[in-house]
Amino acid sequence: EAQQAQGQDYAEPAPQQAAPQVVYAPPPPAAAPAPDMGTQLQNLADLHSSGALTDEEYAAAKAKVISG
Repeated sequence: EAQQAQGQDYAEPAPQQAAPQVVYAPPPPAAAPAPDMGTQLQNLADLHSSGALTDEEYAAAKAKVISG
C-alpha cells in the first residue's frame, strides 16, 4: 500500500547552485633583501663556531656565498 503524506508536502526542493565565490589572494609579501655578503659570512662563521656546521658544510656554504 502506498502511504499518503498527511498534509505535508514532500516535494524535493530544487537544487540550488552555489554562486561561484571569487577568492582574492593577498599579494605575496615583498621578498626581504638578501643580507650582504659580509653579514652572510658572519652568520656562517657563527654557525660554524657554535658547532651547527661542520668544516665541510662551512666551506661549501662560504664558497656559495662568495660565488654569488
